[in-house]
Amino acid sequence: MPAEEVETVRKVTIPLEWRVPEDLETHFATNVVVSHSEAEFFLTFFEVVPPFILGDVEKLAALKSVQAVAVARIAVAADRMEAVIDALKRNLESYRKTKELA
Repeated sequence: MPAEEVETVRKVTIPLEWRVPEDLETHFATNVVVSHSEAEFFLTFFEVVPPFILGDVEKLAALKSVQAVAVARIAVAADRMEAVIDALKRNLESYRKTKELA
């Protein structure tokens, strides 16, 4: 292409359609671990189900650990992580305001 010709770049916006499948499982996450690599962040969500021990203090004291089971791991592109954090902050603020009104 000769130097005097300039290529025109057109911007096209295509809207996203947000779709959540009806059979998508919901898990209750009691813990989350955040890690990262050079290009992405990983959010690993865990569920802890405490052992069912009634009245037996010795059994409870003998427990060496309680297992946290990963129920989901999400990878987020590093350049999108700030938007994820902002969305979480906005939703947390909204939740807190709702709780104040109750």
